[in-house]
Amino acid sequence: MQVVDIAKCISCRLCAFDCPAYAIEMTLNPAAEKYKYYPVVDFGKCVFCYQCVRVCPTQAYVTSNMYNLASFAREKIIKDVLKKDIES
Repeated sequence: MQVVDIAKCISCRLCAFDCPAYAIEMTLNPAAEKYKYYPVVDFGKCVFCYQCVRVCPTQAYVTSNMYNLASFAREKIIKDVLKKDIES
């Protein structure tokens, strides 16, 4: 699966525009000073094409070895990097 490094994200939204499954939603970060939006990935919709990894101009997306995404709760497979209660 892909992981987002929020420190490298510049809120360009290319990942969300280029996602064929519409699995990436840009969410407002009110605490941010410069870049106001960050990506939230819904792995229930993701087809793991890694187009977001290829299109990111700052390499904020990287692939990882994590593969265990199965869950009975839908909110457990939505990856929001700013929320600590969701499993990584």
